[in-house]
Amino acid sequence: MHRKRKPVQAGEQTVDGLLEEAFNMTDEEILEERGKKYGHIPPMWETIGQMQFILSQFAFTSQFDRGDDVLDSKRAAHLAAMNMVIVKIVRSVYDPEHIDNYQDGRNYLTIGDEVMK
Repeated sequence: MHRKRKPVQAGEQTVDGLLEEAFNMTDEEILEERGKKYGHIPPMWETIGQMQFILSQFAFTSQFDRGDDVLDSKRAAHLAAMNMVIVKIVRSVYDPEHIDNYQDGRNYLTIGDEVMK
């Protein structure tokens, strides 16, 4: 499923304009804006935390099943990439129309693959 981003329309902000606006926002304004875009912060991050905790438990249990004594840096990097996929999954459940979540999720899966090579 490859969707292209819509082209910038007249009156829409450029990347530079968005960056300038972001640098001029307070933390509270940024959190409010993100909450509108990605969902209410406590339930979203509690869900992400629970899913990442379960994934981490499985990763550590699996390493012993494989006979590994320690989680090496490659597997730790892989787990970090998979944790970012979880963030994108939860965000896409909140807003299935936000294409960026799917694009980023695919990229984090690719990163996970790359770090294991």
